[in-house]
Amino acid sequence: LGHYVLNHGPKMLMQFGLLILFGLLFCQWAMGRLFARYGARWGTQSVADVASLPLLMAVFSVFTLAATPIFNTIIRTQEIEADRFGLSLARDPHGFAEVMLKLSDYRKPDPGVIEEFVFFHHPSARHRIHDAMRWREAMGTP
Repeated sequence: LGHYVLNHGPKMLMQFGLLILFGLLFCQWAMGRLFARYGARWGTQSVADVASLPLLMAVFSVFTLAATPIFNTIIRTQEIEADRFGLSLARDPHGFAEVMLKLSDYRKPDPGVIEEFVFFHHPSARHRIHDAMRWREAMGTP
């Protein structure tokens, strides 16, 4: 419900679209440099040549690999916002914490900071429970 009310779908579409646009600009820049240096050896000089498609896919893959932490951060931020919306609506931080503990059977509950930043697209259980307890203290609920 929080994702819908907070308009996360359209926001994510615009943010991801902007990142993909940057990725395409990166591809244009990188392909131009690669063709200038290796194009004669490869027998192709332009992205318009279908033979350059594997190279284009490789260059875009490099971009998406490098941008994965950014994509994950966008998703994690929206998940935190949705969690806070749910806490404000249900006003049951202990119930939320119990659910997070049960779901932690499927994921690592307490990853390192770098591991969470690079690989996790949702906040860790530890982070979500900590956030729920801080919310509880701020709202003065038992």
